[in-house]
Amino acid sequence: VLYVTERFVFKMIDGKLTLIEIAPGIELEKDILANMDFVPEIADDLKIKIEQSVYNSIGEITDILNQKIDCEKLQQEISSFREIKASLANRMQELKTEIGSQTYNTEEHNEIIEYLKSLTEENSLLIKTEGVCNAKIKMLTEKLAIKKDLERQFDNLTLRKTNLDTIQKLFTASGFMNFVSTMYLENLVKSANQRFREMTSQQLELILNAENEFEIRDYLNGGNTRSVKTLSGGQTFQASLSLALSLIDNVQCFANDSKKFFFIDEGFGSQDKDSLQVIFDTLKSLRKENRVVGIISHVEELKQSIAAHVSIENSSEYGSRIIMNK
Repeated sequence: VLYVTERFVFKMIDGKLTLIEIAPGIELEKDILANMDFVPEIADDLKIKIEQSVYNSIGEITDILNQKIDCEKLQQEISSFREIKASLANRMQELKTEIGSQTYNTEEHNEIIEYLKSLTEENSLLIKTEGVCNAKIKMLTEKLAIKKDLERQFDNLTLRKTNLDTIQKLFTASGFMNFVSTMYLENLVKSANQRFREMTSQQLELILNAENEFEIRDYLNGGNTRSVKTLSGGQTFQASLSLALSLIDNVQCFANDSKKFFFIDEGFGSQDKDSLQVIFDTLKSLRKENRVVGIISHVEELKQSIAAHVSIENSSEYGSRIIMNK
């Protein structure tokens, strides 16, 4: 390592500073004697600088100085470093602009880190809980499918048992006859109600109770049921007429009888004028079904409504005689 002053050149040899060159035009003895006081000071200065540097000894510095340096490559690296430095400086300026007047608070930062840590732990716990819940859902879904299948089998078996119980009742004592009669009466009532509701202005309806007895559903009284014995004389006739017409329909259907002629004897005298008109309109509507209805009655108003009729007169001279009216 050379140490150069204006007048001398020194070299460090074995840890000692040795004079190796004297500048031209200087008297050797005079200058050496004049500057010898500075030699220890220079040596001490070098020693301090070496201790303050990153190098451990003068040998390391010597090895570095003896290396061949590619100046062009180093220049490129320096240029690249400067470009990166400039880019980072620009980026730092952009970040400072983005941050603006915001300040960094260590406590808030630590609190956010702790909060984030707690959220992460909570999220991990929720993920584990979700896995457990999904497993339970899968298990419950499988069990639900099994339950639905068992319920379907149970419903089928219950229906089969009900049918078997019904069959058993049918073939026990008079159960079959009761079953057939119930079905027949239900069909009869259903057919009769088509006319009975019309006659009563949709106010009354015939029904069967558990003992296969006729009852009346009164829609003017909230649809409650009551005995047929509570009907007035006119209402009783309307119900009887409806049942009779339905019974005739059934008999003719089973007998395969094409004759559609029948008589109705009395019953009209208990009707008021409006009810009588409804009944008469019902009887006239039977013509559309190609029916012929004969009426036996003492009600004089019916004669005026029926074009062709037969009257019976009693006479002391001739007795009873038939009078044809057309």
